[in-house]
Amino acid sequence: MAKFLQSQKVLYIPAPSTAKRATGMIEKANNLSERVMKGMVSKPEWPIYVHRVAYEMNRREIRHLGYSPYEIIFGYNPPSSLEPEVPHMKRSKLLLELQKFDFDNVENDEIMAEAVFHHVAKVEAIKSRIRRKDDWRRLVQKEKHDLGVWQRWEYIPGSLVMVYDHIHAKDKLHTAYRGPFVITGYGGDHGKSFTIRQFNGENIKNTFHGD
Repeated sequence: MAKFLQSQKVLYIPAPSTAKRATGMIEKANNLSERVMKGMVSKPEWPIYVHRVAYEMNRREIRHLGYSPYEIIFGYNPPSSLEPEVPHMKRSKLLLELQKFDFDNVENDEIMAEAVFHHVAKVEAIKSRIRRKDDWRRLVQKEKHDLGVWQRWEYIPGSLVMVYDHIHAKDKLHTAYRGPFVITGYGGDHGKSFTIRQFNGENIKNTFHGD
């Protein structure tokens, strides 16, 4: 696959194992593209329609960013392939205004240069806004991850705990945890293992590990 992609002048970069978000977005886009291609009547001619599918996919808004790939890169969303049949009201009004505009009598180059400057500034503002949104999303994900990995629980005798069932947790229609159990004391000097008993007062031999 890598050689084929390189022969087609496609940059082949394997995603790192922890890059679930970026890889997942690509896989989602590929799945949607595949579904569109499978719905075509003339399937043997699918290569000539790939660019149309890619065009429409790049118009789709990325939900957590709030913009489509076209808006992020170019600052605007091009018309949909359906617009000749179902015109968008806002774009139709803009087309009428452009048809009336006299491009030959533009006052001076400064106006055009200023328009270009404003458009470039708009694109940079969108990219800056997206970076902030993505940084915020990454920070929230990091905090959730750190909460699950680094959070420390302090247990004392008398606390109620559940014990993870390593043997049957993966079985269908079986609970992953057993309990509740009552902590009766510490199982060592390090304070990370405990002796427990059944909730009804019966003693058991198992040990709960808090680390």
